[in-house]
Amino acid sequence: MIDHAISDYGFAKKKAVQRLGMSPRRTDLPSNKELADAVRVRLRLFDGDGSNDRYRTRLERAVEIMELLSEFRPRLVGPLLEGIATAHGAVELHLFCDAPEQVMTRLQGMRLPHRPYDKRVRFPSDRYEQVPGFAFEWKSSQFDALVFKYDRIREAPLCPVEGRPMRRASAERVLEMRREIVDDAGAA
Repeated sequence: MIDHAISDYGFAKKKAVQRLGMSPRRTDLPSNKELADAVRVRLRLFDGDGSNDRYRTRLERAVEIMELLSEFRPRLVGPLLEGIATAHGAVELHLFCDAPEQVMTRLQGMRLPHRPYDKRVRFPSDRYEQVPGFAFEWKSSQFDALVFKYDRIREAPLCPVEGRPMRRASAERVLEMRREIVDDAGAA
């Protein structure tokens, strides 16, 4: 997952099974949470200070783009928020508006090349929805921004790791996280 920038846990498991020549019908594979914990441990053990510097920089980039897209009430989600972001993974955002075209127009106004996509997300009660999104790059960081209907700001989709509603962080919270990293580095 780290070396090949794979963020889909199911795909990572399938690829590992193929690479190891195991039966694709295996049921004793690690859970998504176990994989996320292993990624977190590997990053701490083998990437040390470089990981902290990258993490801090990516948080800065997230805040910058969140401020530029503030009219869509952006929230940081996913691996960067959870502290398990790899060097190649995209920064994941949730944006909120009733017309995804507004986000596209804003990205075009910022002269940011972007690629539209749809992602199937799961909500509580095993309800699935196709959600539009945009992939783009900002200051050498990849971003994936899903655009939810405005009323979905109060109902987060389920986390693929833990199966609970995803944690979301506002730009203010992301700034606090970045300050905490700087404070921890200064105390060391």
